[in-house]
Amino acid sequence: MAANFMYIALATICFSFFLLEASCEYEPWSTKFNSMENTLDKAFVASNPGRPLNHVLKIPQKRPSRHFLQADHEKNRILLESQLKEGAPPRVAGAVGRFKDEELEDEVQHQPHKRLNVLCLLDLDMTCFWGNDANDLGCAMLWMQRSKEDLKDLYRLLWNEEANRALDELSKFHDRKVCIYTMRSALLMYHSCFRRATIALRWDPSWHYEEVIEIDGELKSVHILRIPGSITDPKEILQTYSGDEPLLDLEERDIGMCLLRLLTARDVLKEKLGLEEAPETLVTCSVKDVVFAAECVGHVGKDHRAFLWDDNELLKNRRNVLMVKKFDRLPAASRKQLLDFLEVHLPLQGLSPRLKDFLLGAPETSRVLEEEDGRVAEASPLGEGSEEEEAVAVEKPSGDLRWIIRKRSRGILEITSSDVWSLPLLPGLNRRWATRTIARMGSNADITVQAIKRSWSRTIERMGSGVETMLKAMTGDVNFHDAAGIAA
Repeated sequence: MAANFMYIALATICFSFFLLEASCEYEPWSTKFNSMENTLDKAFVASNPGRPLNHVLKIPQKRPSRHFLQADHEKNRILLESQLKEGAPPRVAGAVGRFKDEELEDEVQHQPHKRLNVLCLLDLDMTCFWGNDANDLGCAMLWMQRSKEDLKDLYRLLWNEEANRALDELSKFHDRKVCIYTMRSALLMYHSCFRRATIALRWDPSWHYEEVIEIDGELKSVHILRIPGSITDPKEILQTYSGDEPLLDLEERDIGMCLLRLLTARDVLKEKLGLEEAPETLVTCSVKDVVFAAECVGHVGKDHRAFLWDDNELLKNRRNVLMVKKFDRLPAASRKQLLDFLEVHLPLQGLSPRLKDFLLGAPETSRVLEEEDGRVAEASPLGEGSEEEEAVAVEKPSGDLRWIIRKRSRGILEITSSDVWSLPLLPGLNRRWATRTIARMGSNADITVQAIKRSWSRTIERMGSGVETMLKAMTGDVNFHDAAGIAA
């Protein structure tokens, strides 16, 4: 009897709860799902204006069949491959959830990128070679009647190895053509030291290119002298002189020496970069323009690109210009080799008085000779990254001369990020270049490289870009136009 009463009470309680639940107005699950879906759609549209809603990864109401998943996977894979071939970033619905990072990287890396014809325009002074026209050391060598081979040995010691590293990496992915693009005003507008005159020099008419172009919203006259790579002797250029004003013998000799130094630097550049033929030399006395220079050498076409490496701050933020830190300090080993070379070929006690006055009268930034006065005290490096030259305070008689060859400090970082040449944003120049750059810089290289591989791998491969600009952005030292010139 008691058991029956308990069963009846339990049934009554359950029925009461059932009636209570039925009286409440609960929202059906299908309505909840539709509301959730609409909320996701609205959030996607708000954060991605202009993109269709089919990019949202919908929550399936039922588990799809295996055949459906395989067919959809293959469809997405074909679409992804077609987009990668066209160079567009992959936009596949659900691709993020259905592809692993490793699979996507493998597919991208196996896509052969198109090799472009890249014109590498290289400045000479403070870029490929130390100093401004060798800071008058080349003039001193010719003044003391040293041989052409001795002059070439001097320029070999002044070469900037960063040019090799950057262009070697570029040549792995694209076909390169090297040209010199330098400022040599004396070869176009010559200010004579032998008479009060400024002479407009004209050589072979087919070498001259002049045009008025718009630069930074202003019309400017651009003049380029194109010296063929087949020229080997300054006399070949002097024989083509066609200017209105005849040259004096001393003026012709002075211009010939300027041409000899230019051709010697060109020959050393050819040797250091391993070029089969001597590059063409573009000389200007006006503002530099990459597009006009490319047109002068006939480097025009759909698959053609042109970039200029230069240290001139006036070219900063210009399209297709890669800024280079001024090469005005030599590494310690190169500095020692140069001082030993000068001790043999330009001993201080053998310099003529006129040559000493000429070297001492140079601007302070490019002066290589100074006269000591009593005790000379100079500061040692103050710390990591300091660029003060290192010397020991010594007692010397008044009036003694010494060479001033500034060098990089012996800090922890022998090569800093600012010393490394930037690379243009072209397909193939990806994180491998960044890995080597970070490894040479030194600190926390492994952590940074792993972060790049983990976080930026797919983005870098899709964009086909170098990482040098991204590394500068990490440190705050970034110029968004530096290494970002992509020809249209």
